[in-house]
Amino acid sequence: MGSLDRRLKQDSMNLTGISRDAVLDIWVENNGRINYGPFLNDNRHGITESVSIDGRAISGWNMYRFPFKTTGRFSFSKNGNQKTGHPALYKGSFTLQQLGDTYLDLRTFGKGFVFLNGRNLGKYWNIGPQQTIYVPACWLKKGRNEVIVFDELQGGHTALPSLDHSILDQNTKTEK
Repeated sequence: MGSLDRRLKQDSMNLTGISRDAVLDIWVENNGRINYGPFLNDNRHGITESVSIDGRAISGWNMYRFPFKTTGRFSFSKNGNQKTGHPALYKGSFTLQQLGDTYLDLRTFGKGFVFLNGRNLGKYWNIGPQQTIYVPACWLKKGRNEVIVFDELQGGHTALPSLDHSILDQNTKTEK
């Protein structure tokens, strides 16, 4: 239905056309601690006040954590019908005959993180300025390599390009 972002001073949204028996799912991301700027002294995360509908607070939450320490328990669908704006996991493989440092080009992705051969390479976010993730040659294998991407904003990914250089200075999404 939407996203809230404190950088953009968004702390609520109106939901319309929802049936009375609908289920409300809220995805809350821990994006780490803030160590700069105006939120340095206000470093709260998650849902910091009540969630309400029509002025009534909702209670009786069920909370689930997502196990992103390793990739062993992930399951994948082969239908490829992910919609833009919905979190999704993507799994692919590629074969190498020679090794070398490379960069994964994530400019068409939204926000998430990448695993390569079971190692967490790090996070990406399309707001930039970094648009690539560095892959050291020693983490690649001759032969088959497996890549898993979790993207919480963009859907429908079918390719993950690589480059021989980094892109560290491109903001692709401007703040409102």
